[in-house]
Amino acid sequence: MTPRVATEDSFATEVLKFDGEILVDFSATWCEPCRMLAPVLEEAAAQLQLPLVRVDTDANPEVTAAAEIESVPTVVVYRRGIALARLVGARPKPQLLAELSEILVAD
Repeated sequence: MTPRVATEDSFATEVLKFDGEILVDFSATWCEPCRMLAPVLEEAAAQLQLPLVRVDTDANPEVTAAAEIESVPTVVVYRRGIALARLVGARPKPQLLAELSEILVAD
């Protein structure tokens, strides 16, 4: 599953107005853990059948600040525009799947 890219102009439409659950990957091109997490997150999103949106924090500082992102990579799980949870840092696929499944089932 290829992630969509959200920008300052499209974040509200792509994420906040999305009617369902969506994963948002806040990352930066210079960030090695972000590059390590990217394919793992794409596989996890596909396995969980969740849309994935990527936000470049350097290119989109207003969205990054509004989402209160302090470190990259940060994955935020949104449901109908509300942030349910955030996962900071890279992790292996089994751990990522377990954490995302727990978040999605708990709410």
